[in-house]
Amino acid sequence: MKLAGLTATVILAVTTTSAAHAYVRTTTENHTPISWPSSCLTFVPSSSALPTGIDLATFTATIDQAMANWRVATSPCSNFEMSRLDPQPVLVLHDNLSVIKFNTQFWTHGDTATGASFDSATKAITTVSFIDKKGVPNDGTILDADIELNATDYQFVILPSDSMFPNESDLENTLTHEMGHAQGLAHTCYIEGDPIPLDENGQPLPDCEHSDPVVAATTMFAIASPSDIDKRYPKADDVAGICAIYPLTASACGPPLTAATQASAGCQLNPTDKDTTFPVLCLIGVLARLQFRRRLRAQR
Repeated sequence: MKLAGLTATVILAVTTTSAAHAYVRTTTENHTPISWPSSCLTFVPSSSALPTGIDLATFTATIDQAMANWRVATSPCSNFEMSRLDPQPVLVLHDNLSVIKFNTQFWTHGDTATGASFDSATKAITTVSFIDKKGVPNDGTILDADIELNATDYQFVILPSDSMFPNESDLENTLTHEMGHAQGLAHTCYIEGDPIPLDENGQPLPDCEHSDPVVAATTMFAIASPSDIDKRYPKADDVAGICAIYPLTASACGPPLTAATQASAGCQLNPTDKDTTFPVLCLIGVLARLQFRRRLRAQR
């Protein structure tokens, strides 16, 4: 299990340049980069629970916009496509359905009283399941990517907003970042106290609190302010990562999946294969400052 944090800072106010700096891919325990078997990812929005202020039409429209943000940015060099089915009252399970769900009752895996607890400071968690068995042809193949949004501790809004909630988070900003993880990308910086990952060039990542403006402006950067909308728009680093994983020559996306076909697609586990469920992202908001002060310096 690996968890990475996103917290508040002022550095995101600086804009990026057009030059790529670095990207980071999520890997298996054996350091195999993970990816989907073809250039397709179909989400299922869950209609089982919605937070105050976000109706179903707004939820699905924001999902569509976040997917479009990635598609517009990466289309010159990648044929990866994200799509969604109509909303359904589905839950987050390890079932090969990639669900996007608001957790409104419990901030636990699956939004249940018995689910594994998440830190109350986190805004969202993307859990990626993939094959993790060194030497097999499909090692690193993603099977499932579920996005859970913490609507028990945060108020999701569409900025600009007149709400002025102290714990608000822009839904499009959050979803665009999460979808990067669902495609196989990791953070572009590390939280102090965590192991230091390497970028695609084999270089150690910068500390999130001391990253240069180019890194800090990326969609996959691990720090954001409550008013942040910069992550809505993938930058050169983010685009380079997706185009490296899913180039134009990669397997094209097939016909859109239905819920039934997606539930049976992608999983080709042999009895000896290891299937890993891997929470790759926690978005930590401004309320986390007191809880994470030992790991991150307070904002000046």
